[in-house]
Amino acid sequence: MTLIVPLIQIVSQSKNPLLKKHETWERVELCLIADVLNGFAFDSQKFSKDHGMPLIRIRDINGGQTECNYNGEFDPQCLVNFGDLLVGMDGDFNTSRWKGSTALLNQRVCKIIQKSKCYTPKFLDYVLPAYLQEINKNTSSLTVKHLSSQSIKEIPLPLPPLPEQHRIVTKIEELFTQLDAGVASLKKVQAQLKRYRQAVLKAAFEGRLTQEWREEHKEEIEPVDVIRERIERIWKTRPKSNFTQSLEEPDHVFTIPHNWAWIHLGSVTESMKNGIYKLPNFYSDKGFACLRMYNIENGKIVWKDIKRMTLSNDEIDDYLLKEGDFLVNRVNSRELVGKSAVIPDNLERCVYESKNIRLRFFKDIVHSKLVNYWFLHYSQKFFNKNAQQTVGMASINQNQLSIMPFPLSPYIEQLVMIEEIERHFSQIDHIENIITTSLRQAETLRQSILKQAFEGRLVPQDPNDEPASVLLERIKAEKACHAAGTKKGKTLQPKSPKRKVRDVN
Repeated sequence: MTLIVPLIQIVSQSKNPLLKKHETWERVELCLIADVLNGFAFDSQKFSKDHGMPLIRIRDINGGQTECNYNGEFDPQCLVNFGDLLVGMDGDFNTSRWKGSTALLNQRVCKIIQKSKCYTPKFLDYVLPAYLQEINKNTSSLTVKHLSSQSIKEIPLPLPPLPEQHRIVTKIEELFTQLDAGVASLKKVQAQLKRYRQAVLKAAFEGRLTQEWREEHKEEIEPVDVIRERIERIWKTRPKSNFTQSLEEPDHVFTIPHNWAWIHLGSVTESMKNGIYKLPNFYSDKGFACLRMYNIENGKIVWKDIKRMTLSNDEIDDYLLKEGDFLVNRVNSRELVGKSAVIPDNLERCVYESKNIRLRFFKDIVHSKLVNYWFLHYSQKFFNKNAQQTVGMASINQNQLSIMPFPLSPYIEQLVMIEEIERHFSQIDHIENIITTSLRQAETLRQSILKQAFEGRLVPQDPNDEPASVLLERIKAEKACHAAGTKKGKTLQPKSPKRKVRDVN
């Protein structure tokens, strides 16, 4: 897609500090220092997972590897080697040096082939992304944004003197190396905190967090046999057909205190109900709020992108969520199925969609918050084994939830466990907030370094450097000389495989 407004005008009017330059510098269009090679539209019938040459698609640019191969003939001009500079021409217009083995350049990806030695390749790496982002910002589209190779060619890059380019790159890499080391340390601590959360939950459900409390209050604790009898009496008052699970112990997951018992989750669940099903066009911005699977994140209800619908009073009565209800996502990707949350007391009245299951537990026997912590600790292990698996998706049902093992402790101890877990998690949250803030500051500092670099303030100016204006004239002369040796009208694009080919075999 060609921009209607000239790119040089867009750059000059932009408020993005990464598009500025020092007053002594010049600007040079990218086409004067490099050629742009568009990818080839390879025959999708010859795509393969196991045979042929790796094929670079837009999704592969940043990863350095691809799961798709092309098993057919190709023009050698389409080859991409390690270190080649690539640009995605759809979506976000990402750019990256290729980090994988030799591969083929697919359509909607282009390769920038630098021809001039008057522009430092690493300087180009630091400069280019901001200009692509500005093009993206000024590209309108009803669906996916498209980038044209002509727009890339017209990018007015900042042109410092060549020695200054080298000094800037050296300084950026020095500062970025220090910054990267700090970010790596922060992310290492972040990962350790995730493991610490699981360690806290493991300690809680093994009874270690409340061990001292049990010793101090052993006379007050209700024996587990008495708890079992209470549960059995509840079920005896209900129709036999409603009894979802017996109290037979499931396989032990780990050792628990002697006054606890392994039970099936269904044996302490008063009711389970799948959510309301409506066609997508039934949702709107008005009416009764409906929680979808996207509103469950990290064990909590997240009030965002709320969809609403018009419901009858009977439907509201059937699907209305109450404080303390336990919501489980029953259809999702393999990594996310079974995510859960407890309905808090300050939530707007709402219902829930059919991809969720609502559980309501027996009062004063099991606390929904503790079940939620159990899911954060154990659900993935359980559902990986018990969920129905399809390609990229998984689903669970009420029967599978009913047979999920749960370490039942006396209710009064459950309250202490919740308090202890929340105390530890509060400390973890505090540290994570500090890390998140520090990571944002690191990214801000990274942008500040680039801003100073492109404004000519990161390294000192050297009056002995060849002026940028002279360098620009050399680049233009170099380009003219190259063009004179090229056949008029010839373009740098892949030829059809029928002309000049290499076979992958």
